[in-house]
Amino acid sequence: MIEPGINGLLARSPDEWQAALGELIGSSDRRSALGQAAHETAMRAHTTGTSARVLYGALGRVTARIVGERRLSLNVLVGSGPQGGSNARELSKLAGQLGWRGHRVRLFADTAPGEARASVELCKPTAQPLPPADATLVADVETARAIAADPRSMFTFLLADGSPEGADDLPVQRIDADSIVDSATLERLLLDLCFARLDPAQEDGNRE
Repeated sequence: MIEPGINGLLARSPDEWQAALGELIGSSDRRSALGQAAHETAMRAHTTGTSARVLYGALGRVTARIVGERRLSLNVLVGSGPQGGSNARELSKLAGQLGWRGHRVRLFADTAPGEARASVELCKPTAQPLPPADATLVADVETARAIAADPRSMFTFLLADGSPEGADDLPVQRIDADSIVDSATLERLLLDLCFARLDPAQEDGNRE
């Protein structure tokens, strides 16, 4: 949002346009100050990450009635080494939370967070082949590359910060780690991508 005189200038008439342009043309310090304030406002309130909670909340309210009873089968690979870093730890926690939400989750890792052990199937990181699943979630590019061509998973998702090096040429869908505020957010995203959203009335009509 533009705050006149703080992070921008507003004009409603030709005279106001002329005055605003004259102010900017006449002072490089003024241009710099307004530009810096506008940049700070955008980074604070208008990036994808800062808007994610609002956007996913709205999506959740719209789709909850349709996808609320759907259940997923998930393979979650966090690796056995340092690959993925904090994203691997976060993905392990999210896997456990998705398990508690009723989805079938196989966690391929050396160990599982304490709160997740009762809600996931813990599998060896090197277990091959992967069992069939609706989706496979990974936390690093190397793991994503290794399983990208595996036909047993209908969808492969890479949880990552921004655009990690080497990910652009992979046939996987990237999920911005900063946009996943909790397991419910990830659940809604996966359900939305993995299941076709049909109106219940349309489904009834298709069965007739």
